[in-house]
Amino acid sequence: MNRCHALFFVACLLLGGCGVGGTSSAPTAAPNTEQLRATIEAELRATIAAQQTQPTETPRQPPTEQPTQTIAADTAVPTATAAPEATSAAIASPAATPPPVPTTVTSFEPNGEGRQPVVNIQLVFDASGSMAEPLGAETRIVAARRAIEQVLATLPADNPNMNIGFRVFGHRGDNSEAGRSVSCGSTELLVQMDGINLPLLREQANAWEPTGWTPISLALQQAAEAFPTGENIRNVIIIVTDGEETCGGDPCEVAEALAASRAELRIDLIGFGVSPAVADVLRCIPANSGGVYADAQNGDALAQSLNELIVASQARSYLRIVSLNPAGEPDKLLQLRELLDEQGQPAQILNRPAGTAGALASGTVRLELKPGTYRFTVTPNFIQFGGMEPDQDRTYTAVVAAGQETVALVGIGSMTLRRQGVDKRFLCDSVFEISENGSWRPFALPGLVIGCKESFLYDEAYLLPPGVYRIRDTKRDVVLVDMITIAPGKQVTIDIRGQDSGG
Repeated sequence: MNRCHALFFVACLLLGGCGVGGTSSAPTAAPNTEQLRATIEAELRATIAAQQTQPTETPRQPPTEQPTQTIAADTAVPTATAAPEATSAAIASPAATPPPVPTTVTSFEPNGEGRQPVVNIQLVFDASGSMAEPLGAETRIVAARRAIEQVLATLPADNPNMNIGFRVFGHRGDNSEAGRSVSCGSTELLVQMDGINLPLLREQANAWEPTGWTPISLALQQAAEAFPTGENIRNVIIIVTDGEETCGGDPCEVAEALAASRAELRIDLIGFGVSPAVADVLRCIPANSGGVYADAQNGDALAQSLNELIVASQARSYLRIVSLNPAGEPDKLLQLRELLDEQGQPAQILNRPAGTAGALASGTVRLELKPGTYRFTVTPNFIQFGGMEPDQDRTYTAVVAAGQETVALVGIGSMTLRRQGVDKRFLCDSVFEISENGSWRPFALPGLVIGCKESFLYDEAYLLPPGVYRIRDTKRDVVLVDMITIAPGKQVTIDIRGQDSGG
């Protein structure tokens, strides 16, 4: 007895970025959110396409991109045949036990083959006039320079997986009303993110002077646009400021837009010598970008916070859930309903931006988690599934390793039946079934159970959640097509060939 195997592929990879790119100059206006969203969607599609060429740990060998199954129809029980390029289809006993549907997201280890994430960090420092004010026994600028020196002393200059740049803002004009327009338009990347250039970092850290106003929004925007993009990249802004925005921008809104549009960008912020009231104003910036806020009231505390954030940028662990449509493209077809830790408790998500709970925005969501094993449940968006019953939640298990990113490809696939020389009424006594918990149950698929009407929908792509399916002839009590495996982002075509009297 031949079995019919369609493609099953649930992959999970570790990576750090999408696409390819370089640095660019930035306008002073707030970022265009829609353009940024489009950019990351394009980058994500390219990354997924590259990922799907890599090996997986599933024991099945994947067939062609669009596998075709073939059955032959006659006036009695159909006899299974296979086209030369197709996998075989088989008649099976109605009591056949289906295999379990894998729900485990397999974690790959790119670090084992020299694919450690490349971490790009921009240290972004406030150069407003208030940095000249006293902070204890020294001025804020002196304390900041001393803190930077302490941090540089701990950095290895030969780390091939880290690039550190240095940016200042508000360093031109002055802090008078007359100098405001110049100062509010000033931010500059003094040290490029090209390795760790310790001599140049020391030189520039001691060269900048406290001067003008505080254009935080502009600094964030231009810092984000200076980052490279690409596979396995993490981009981090660590911004140090002693006050809130004074140039009319909304840094909280900018941070949220950047986080929504650049999946690999996070913003950490250190409030340097700020009051509790100012700290409350600043906290939304890292919160909206999935970053963290730290408070430093002196130079030693600033050095410690900088060190901790730099180290953490390499050790953070992520779970990225990508919802794919049958064409293999990211699509907002699912909602993330539940994420539980190993104890079955709601998982602590370390970087959840405000207002994004449960969303798979533009087909993807990226969550920072502590290393461990997690179970997450996704629910289809039934508006796009015409005719599907609302009981198709899927639960997956993902292992998130320290310092790595696990990518879970979920979503839907599709099945198309093609009629070649077969009467339209063939399959009129058939039922479509799905494997669940070791048994089969009917699955609501419009047009498949038709009661011998001449209205069967051939050449239509039926959207299906991942799983193992079969087509069973209820009149003859035989399985016509067995083990149809539907995977996220994949399309299966079944050819029905032969002649049928229409009985």
